[in-house]
Amino acid sequence: MSAGFKPTGQYGIGFFSVFMIGSHIKAVSRRYDAAMSETHVLEFIDGLESRPILRKANATERLLSGGAVVHVKLGNGLPVGWATVRVSRPAESFVADLCAWLCPASDVDITVIDEDYSARVVTANDW
Repeated sequence: MSAGFKPTGQYGIGFFSVFMIGSHIKAVSRRYDAAMSETHVLEFIDGLESRPILRKANATERLLSGGAVVHVKLGNGLPVGWATVRVSRPAESFVADLCAWLCPASDVDITVIDEDYSARVVTANDW
């Protein structure tokens, strides 16, 4: 800390790090003071190989409150699927285990959410 090292980027843990686990990424965001209809989606369909698409979110993608949600379709050597892949242990997520292992001392909370699974896997500054 005294050397000025910052493990996070200006806007979080480093958005482009998601391309290490997948190439189809959807970032959905909305300003805290904007209407739900002002939710935007930035979608990378083929990783950094093609231009991303910036568009207004459709009704099912709109965020109820301000913030951002990043969806990653797993790939790059991982079992393919959206968000999580089940492992042999019930109610646990491959992505949750991976995040907890890769980012044990993150500056931000990391929560994994899937259809039937939701858990905070890393608490910010939990040294």
